[in-house]
Amino acid sequence: MKEERMKYPLMALLLTLSGSALAESITLSAGWATSRFEGSNLNGMNVKAGYQPDNSPLGLMTSYSYAAQSTAEDIRGNWVISKVTYHSLQGGLSYESTPWLRPYAMLGAARLGEKYTASNGTFKENGQHDRTAMVYSAGFQVYPVKNVFLDASYEGTKLYERRISTYTLGVGWKF
Repeated sequence: MKEERMKYPLMALLLTLSGSALAESITLSAGWATSRFEGSNLNGMNVKAGYQPDNSPLGLMTSYSYAAQSTAEDIRGNWVISKVTYHSLQGGLSYESTPWLRPYAMLGAARLGEKYTASNGTFKENGQHDRTAMVYSAGFQVYPVKNVFLDASYEGTKLYERRISTYTLGVGWKF
């Protein structure tokens, strides 16, 4: 029974790897991400991967972004320590319009979370809030040199009735 369950993930992995071996191009990039909402700036990172099949200007893109901010403040004699985190995972399409430009658009899910501790010396309270919503993004990759590109994008979502804008900037390699 256990061998039977292992067979299907292994077959999926082999099919994925065999398809990648036939790929005309694969792109990988990493860079900086900043998320802004209600006067807060969360800083972090972004990674993207792309796949473009043989003889097709259309390709697939995936993206993961992470940004966070920690604060500690004294509010009327009470210390409040909090950490706000933002995660997004997306997938979409890219289009190689010229040899030096590849725009893309993606959809996915974003999660905003906050963990906090409030204390006044005799009383301590811990809490956590999380919410997930749809996120969209658009961006482009510019190739100033063959096989090396700059990647820039914008992500937008609305969580807790707050508009969250995330900007990413990275560098990548096409192989």
